[in-house]
Amino acid sequence: MTKRPQTLTATAGELSHGQAQIAFSSDGESPARPAILVETEGNSITVRYFDNSTDTFSVFKADRLAAVFARDDLCRFREQPFLLVNRHHAALGVATGPATVPSPLEVLLVSLIEDGAALEFISDDESQPGWQLFAIVPEN
Repeated sequence: MTKRPQTLTATAGELSHGQAQIAFSSDGESPARPAILVETEGNSITVRYFDNSTDTFSVFKADRLAAVFARDDLCRFREQPFLLVNRHHAALGVATGPATVPSPLEVLLVSLIEDGAALEFISDDESQPGWQLFAIVPEN
């Protein structure tokens, strides 16, 4: 059995590498759920999961999130930005890279880290997305 990383404390509003690994690993107790963007307003984001339920979160670094959603290389599902959301671990990933979601989808848990925070999971394969990472807080 692979030893799981421990959650590390990061600056408020940021994900540590360990938190990001736990939130987006496929073998976790509370796995991330695929979703699409419904809307953003200020630091609030509403997502729709594939079972058609919705969730709204406050996002730390809303200016960075807006810049990511303005990128030309967003990975999309049904024309909407493709996301992974882990409510339990308070983490959001926005897929960038290929224009559409590949099958099978793989998440490489290798972080680009800046000032101690995990900003992105990189991809080593052009057919798989990278993930822009954000800390979130459920609004309800």
